[in-house]
Amino acid sequence: MSVHDRDKTGKTRIRCSAVRESGSCSNRRIIYLRDIERLVLSGMAEELKDPRLIETYVRSYNSERERLAGDAVAVRARLVAKRDRIEGERQRNIDLVIKYVISEEDAKQRILELKEQRLRIEAEIAALEEAPVPAALHPAALDRYIRTVNTLAETMAGHSKAEDDRGSLVQDFRTLVHSVTVHPKGPGKASRSK
Repeated sequence: MSVHDRDKTGKTRIRCSAVRESGSCSNRRIIYLRDIERLVLSGMAEELKDPRLIETYVRSYNSERERLAGDAVAVRARLVAKRDRIEGERQRNIDLVIKYVISEEDAKQRILELKEQRLRIEAEIAALEEAPVPAALHPAALDRYIRTVNTLAETMAGHSKAEDDRGSLVQDFRTLVHSVTVHPKGPGKASRSK
């Protein structure tokens, strides 16, 4: 969705950008931005302010993070073992050169290859995500979230100023909502966002 235009009263209207840019979407409906904002805030106010839902989300989030961390621990262990095997082989080649079992010229290329492999693996180990710290939901954050949603919903319901004067309202909205996806329900039916 992108801004389409403003109506005679200055209200912003949006529509599917694929309609305008490529014609690849059949949804030509034009929607007022304020309607979408109201719908999103209404959904947030009704569905997301229940502390049990937020706590369920945090538990699910932490569980998934722990699962991913477990996977990362296994990957890290495999990489560390591989790095240690490569370093062991590199050291054995160096020892063979020192003991004059093989010539320095014969071992030089292999030692260099092993060193490069070890450095690549060390870079992979360094890039692995650190073990996650479980997310905790502070009660004050939940209270602030509920207050902000309610204030935004009340302001949207009674707001009659020009849209240009809504700077702080828009900023508050954007601190709570990362994106809005609009799905048409069909011809002539209201769209719903999530």
